[in-house]
Amino acid sequence: MALIAATVSCSATSCDDEGRADGPRPLMTDEAATKRLVTIYCPEEGDSLMFSYDADGRLQVIAEDWGWYTNTCEWQAGEVSLGGSDFFSLDGELVTTAPGGGRYGELHLSYDSDGKLQKVESASGFFARYYWEGDRLARLADDANIDYRLYYSGKSCKGYAPFLVPNMFIQTSLALAHPELFGLLTGQLPDSVCYHTYYTQRGATYYSYTLDDDGYLASATEYDGRDAPHPVTRYYTWELPTQRIPATYPPTRG
Repeated sequence: MALIAATVSCSATSCDDEGRADGPRPLMTDEAATKRLVTIYCPEEGDSLMFSYDADGRLQVIAEDWGWYTNTCEWQAGEVSLGGSDFFSLDGELVTTAPGGGRYGELHLSYDSDGKLQKVESASGFFARYYWEGDRLARLADDANIDYRLYYSGKSCKGYAPFLVPNMFIQTSLALAHPELFGLLTGQLPDSVCYHTYYTQRGATYYSYTLDDDGYLASATEYDGRDAPHPVTRYYTWELPTQRIPATYPPTRG
């Protein structure tokens, strides 16, 4: 599904260079007033995702394409499962193994001392490294010698930036709803992402944003003049865990 595989490419300046018996309580629930992501909609791609949560703010159901396909999420001590087939191992509040699909097999995740994602690797030889500057994801590098650099100018949002989470390595709806479990919780918004490969091919994706009245991300538009001349916009809606969103709820388009 294209919505979950959001592009992460490079930027504006220059392209050079205490778990519980029934499972952990996600870090996002520490504030009673913290909203949860409930819908993502991309009209250009025709994709939609909807999320519902329990009273603790833990993901319960994911619905795709306005409810045509649904997956349930089950929380247990040391493990979270999606749809009864995708299993995520937990060490405290962080995922240590995740399904990587047929291409990668099982993924192993490691973190720095602050709990930020540092490396994803698999027995097949795949790996990706994440580099942080404070709360900003500054760089990504993978085994294919592709280097991604993120550039910022101080933009930020409340909660987190969902479009940064489903990058080319962590393609899972669980990470979209609970980025804190994957060490990807950040509200810093890049102006652009630049990349270059071993063969010196280069590219850049540029971003613009709108926020809702509470400061949460309402939309993110990406522009790539070389590969995708037409902008692609993703719209996001957020609600408190106690506010239930009907299955027919239409997204707000900024």
